[in-house]
Order: sequence, then C-alpha cells, then structure tokens
Amino acid sequence: MPDSTLKRLAARLERLGMVTAPFHDHVAVRLPLLCHVRVRVEHGRLRCDPYTGAVGRTRGTALVFVIFTLILSSTFGRDGITAEALTIGFMAVLAVAWETIRYVLTESCITRVQALVLAEPGLLDDDPPLPSGSRPALGTGTAPATEVRRPEGARLRDDA
Repeated sequence: MPDSTLKRLAARLERLGMVTAPFHDHVAVRLPLLCHVRVRVEHGRLRCDPYTGAVGRTRGTALVFVIFTLILSSTFGRDGITAEALTIGFMAVLAVAWETIRYVLTESCITRVQALVLAEPGLLDDDPPLPSGSRPALGTGTAPATEVRRPEGARLRDDA
C-alpha cells in the first residue's frame, strides 16, 4: 500500500476542512457523534469503511438496538407501563435518531472523499494524471446510448 497516496489524500482532506488521523494502513476521517470513516487504498481501489466508536457502523447499530430492546422489554415485563419504562422508551427513540444522524454523517463523508478522488485525477497511484485542461466533464462517459423501444402491439394511454 503506497504511503504517499494516503499522505496526499489526508493533506487534501485537511485542506477541505476535515479532521484526519493518519495510521500506517489508512486515514481516519474524524466526525462528530463518536463516528469516523477509515479511508484506505487497496490495489489502486479506494475503500471507505464507516465506524461507530471502535466497531463497524452496522455492528454498532445492532448493538445499540439489542441493548435498548433488552432493557425496555425487561422493564415493561417487570413493572408494566411506568415512568421508568416510558423514560427508557424515549431514550430508545433518541438512540434511533442518533444512529440515523450517524448514518447521514458517515455516508456524507464517504461521498465527499469519493468526490475528491474523482476531482483529482492521479490522486490514486493507478490513475495516470490527465494533462492540464483535459479533464472530462462529470457525466460524460463512453458508454453507448441506449434506445428505448415500445414493444410491438403495446399502446400508450395517449394512443387512441
């Protein structure tokens, strides 16, 4: 794994206002609400892995939901509907909102990192830099245009 690629990527991210923490095999982009995104380059490919604390985002979300489900079900089962049970239920709703915000933060960060890599040809080692002034516009690809045909005998609503 090229160390210079990660250093260049971290420097660009910091210039864009993101908080980064370089490690030997990845760059961690720090985000609020105890989450971060690990950005790695493996075999010339960009990898962005979202994390909640020290565990992956999916595992962290599952852990939060399991904990609140167990606490809430035991409280309701033991005491019925009480102020304590309603408070725990409200905290569970807040935890769902918290997790939703974490998903939005990490996905937004991943999108920004991908946009940076797309906007900077040559940032990844396998991408040869384009000559200046010859950057392709976004959305211009070499994929052939496809034609949509109406099957024989099919009519649209407007056809009489």
